[in-house]
Amino acid sequence: MHFVNKKYYMLFLLLLLSINYGQSLVQVDDFGNFNQSTSFSFTTAGFFYVADKESNEIVKIDTLGNIQKIIGGYGWSQSTFDFPADVYTNILNVFVADYNNNRIQTFDKDLNFLYEIKNDKINFRYPTCVATSNQGDIFILDSDNKRIIKLNSKGEFQNSIGDFDAGEFQLNAPEKFCVDDQFNLIVINKKQLFIFDQFGTGLNKIKLDFNPININSFFGNIVLVDSNAVYFGKLNDQNEIKFSKQQLRVDNEINDALLFNSKLYVLTNNSIIVYQVIGYSE
Repeated sequence: MHFVNKKYYMLFLLLLLSINYGQSLVQVDDFGNFNQSTSFSFTTAGFFYVADKESNEIVKIDTLGNIQKIIGGYGWSQSTFDFPADVYTNILNVFVADYNNNRIQTFDKDLNFLYEIKNDKINFRYPTCVATSNQGDIFILDSDNKRIIKLNSKGEFQNSIGDFDAGEFQLNAPEKFCVDDQFNLIVINKKQLFIFDQFGTGLNKIKLDFNPININSFFGNIVLVDSNAVYFGKLNDQNEIKFSKQQLRVDNEINDALLFNSKLYVLTNNSIIVYQVIGYSE
């Protein structure tokens, strides 16, 4: 009798399932040893930046699980944090939403401190998310005032998005947002997604039948997560998304996820789990 390697046998079964039932996932890796992650950001150079709220640290780690650098610890001075709620990289710089310190800290790709954006100059409190545009504009989710503020590359206030004067696009419970490859802002607002262009004009609303806790966009793939599942799809020309749902059944809660090169990277409390996605066209 010939014995078949269990890993390849499972892969064969999942390939059959994908032919008959659509997308399937095969776990191919699991790395990292975090305390209580909140979010991550990824670069095509192969590095993750992970925010850990329990240790108040930002961890730079490669896709093989090798830690490149760790910064942080509890505090309010440069390169320390009090609840890093979100981390975002645009390849050149890394931005951290330092929630309880009411500021955004900015670092270079090697996590050397550059500058901070504080609320004593711009009126925002308890930032939960941060991202940038191709023009260098900085978007910050001001959770206290339930809006997104837009700053230029010099950190000067430009306008607010989803504020009280936004009419039907006023945000009442913004959780997280992402900037897609067309530089639209896609905002989680309870069981809806609000879509704005980068100038703050409301484009569309998408109703959901679940409560997402985080959102990511990478090379056109939009990924939403709740505590035990991921949903992924693409924003089309009508600003609509048809999501595919995948149950992961992991031991820890899911905090973030992104899709790149047919691999789904899932951030749990303690590690990054990597799945090969079968049957999904990017």
